Amino acid sequence: MIEIFFKDIKKNKFQKIDKIRDGAWINIESVATDDLDYIAEIANLKRTDIEDILDPYEIPRVERHGDSVVLFVRDVSSGGDYDYTKSLAIIITDRYFITASLSKNRTIRAMINNEDDVLSTTQRTKLLITLLLLISKNYTKEIKNAKAELSLQKKSLNNVDNTEIVRLIEKEDIL
Repeated sequence: MIEIFFKDIKKNKFQKIDKIRDGAWINIESVATDDLDYIAEIANLKRTDIEDILDPYEIPRVERHGDSVVLFVRDVSSGGDYDYTKSLAIIITDRYFITASLSKNRTIRAMINNEDDVLSTTQRTKLLITLLLLISKNYTKEIKNAKAELSLQKKSLNNVDNTEIVRLIEKEDIL
């Protein structure tokens, strides 16, 4: 699903627009192979430069391709009884801010729904720093929660059963 947003400093909310324009934020959730052609075209990139967007286990890194910067990051997302990280690609061009993920991303949704008069899609660097800060806060929150649960479970080790052992291992994996 491709969404295009625009917001200048004077507006309080990101406005969803129909046509791409300079200073727009293009957000693509549930990225498909066809979307890679679209991204490559608007970002003036080769398709091979961005094919890793489709890899759910892509390692975080920053790459420069011509005038564009491509960041691959991991973001925390809850799924079932486990907490996972998911891949998120951020592409910054001289005209657009592009985010692409394999599924719905709660951090992106939080940014889009936030009525913040400071953020603007035309200020791509500020948008990037805000997004990375939110991802960092999500990690910190999840790690604190996992550590707290782990501490509680360790205190009650006298009555351990198989489910408690499994939970301890899951929390240890998260940490």
